[in-house]
Amino acid sequence: MGVKPSLEEVHAKCHTKKDKSWIDERSEKVIDEFKKRKIELSQVALSLDNEEDVEASKEGLDIPDDYTIWNEVVTKEKNKAVFGLGSFGLDLSSKLDSRNCLKTSKDNLNIEQELHMWKEKAKEQEMINEEENVKLNDADHKLKDQGCQLKAQQKRTGSTEKTLHALYKKLNFPLSSTMFVLADDELGTCSSDDEDDNMSD
Repeated sequence: MGVKPSLEEVHAKCHTKKDKSWIDERSEKVIDEFKKRKIELSQVALSLDNEEDVEASKEGLDIPDDYTIWNEVVTKEKNKAVFGLGSFGLDLSSKLDSRNCLKTSKDNLNIEQELHMWKEKAKEQEMINEEENVKLNDADHKLKDQGCQLKAQQKRTGSTEKTLHALYKKLNFPLSSTMFVLADDELGTCSSDDEDDNMSD
């Protein structure tokens, strides 16, 4: 008393004769399929439990309850009473439909939330990429500006050296070592001409 009967017991109560034989072939086939399915699920869970993959084992051990298995094996159409359980099957069918509907809604919500999360991550990554591109462009412009400034400075330095050399020469001041190098590069021809003139004299 007070102990809830199992589905096998309810089915046997509704579908056996006084001599404990089944009232028809379908009644016997249903219970056989139910038991077979339970054994299959138990074996799968046991095999996963023996493997090293702990996460897979946890998922595999989540075996459906008897009501879900019975509905899967016996009831092939929606909105129908669960066969083999009498009036109890009507209430069970309604509960299973509600449970499946709730699970589907929850799964859909999880999928939508995950999609939204990935979209947000994609937007964040896109903004980071744009910022990096802006920084790279700024660095490129700065390098080009520095290159132009360096060239202009070199040009001004060369012009200044030429001016100083001309001034030193005009005033008959001795040239520094750097001035001699400049003189050899740019005024070598003039020096050669002067030597030729002296030799001819």
